[in-house]
Amino acid sequence: MSYDQGTQLLGKKADELKRLKDENRPAYDAVVQRATWRPMLYRLRAKMETYNDQSRFKGAIMSATPINFATEGKLLWPTSRSTSCRPPTSRRPPSHRSRPSRSSSSRSARSAKRR
Repeated sequence: MSYDQGTQLLGKKADELKRLKDENRPAYDAVVQRATWRPMLYRLRAKMETYNDQSRFKGAIMSATPINFATEGKLLWPTSRSTSCRPPTSRRPPSHRSRPSRSSSSRSARSAKRR
């Protein structure tokens, strides 16, 4: 994470955070705690590196911006419409009594078509 992203994420510059950590540890912890639970939109870079036959994960935050919920909602709307989460309908579920009974002639006609 660069200096600018760190400042934006924590809301304080590095020298201010260092002073807080040395002089007032509870205030420093409060700044970090506020940044921990703030919803942000992150752009990440991740890769696996191998050195001396040991694989290591290397990750970095490229940018962190506050979430614009209106924009994100518009982007996700087409996706949510295609999933099984649909709003309830006013139609009543079918009852076993309201179904028309199938006659034996319609069953035999269907079985004849399958052959």
